Amino acid sequence: MGDLALRIAADEGWTQLDAGDIDAFAGASDTPAAVFFPGAKANRRETDDVAVVLRELARAGHVRAAVIAGGEGAAKTRFGVVAAPSLLVVGPGGASVVPLIADWPAYLEAARNARREIAA
Repeated sequence: MGDLALRIAADEGWTQLDAGDIDAFAGASDTPAAVFFPGAKANRRETDDVAVVLRELARAGHVRAAVIAGGEGAAKTRFGVVAAPSLLVVGPGGASVVPLIADWPAYLEAARNARREIAA
């Protein structure tokens, strides 16, 4: 992660997750989980930008923030994360990935969709 992303994750107390922890973290609250996939250490400028977006989403109560700390490859495969940095947004309504940096409405839509209960 970039220096700013590391500082934000530490300052905000983001949960560090392994791939196998995502479901439990997502199911622990009605508020959707947003899992940050920062990518390799030789990152792009977007890594810090996505970290700032996640911080603001979490502060506004749209999501609970976490960062993938282990098993990133397995989690990427399982959830279809193909670019880094990305946010995986998971909740009762399903999961979606917002790759790289996107417009603010894309993140809000992902959070809204994750909140929706799946109709039986």
